[in-house]
Amino acid sequence: MKANKKSNAKHQAKRLNLSDSVEIISGWSPISQSAGPAGQGVQKNNNRVLRRSEVERITGLSRSTIYAWMQRGEFPQPLKLGTRLVAWREADVVAWLDSRDVRSCSHG
Repeated sequence: MKANKKSNAKHQAKRLNLSDSVEIISGWSPISQSAGPAGQGVQKNNNRVLRRSEVERITGLSRSTIYAWMQRGEFPQPLKLGTRLVAWREADVVAWLDSRDVRSCSHG
């Protein structure tokens, strides 16, 4: 259990360093873990960047759907932050969500 806590602490430290670097280089602030499914709890702050897992959580889409829709031009393109690191502007994702035709589901 102790090894797992150390590993998590090390991962969090690396993540904070990456977020700090993104903020310093580009003026974007680090991502938060407050977003819920389907856009609930998303604050409209144009300066934030979202990692893929957070985009999945906010939109309710799977990774494969996100990338397929990006190829078809139906989803915002990410920013390339490194060789294997991408993030989406929160403003782009929120605008995409706002532009979607929302249909209510009625069961019964």
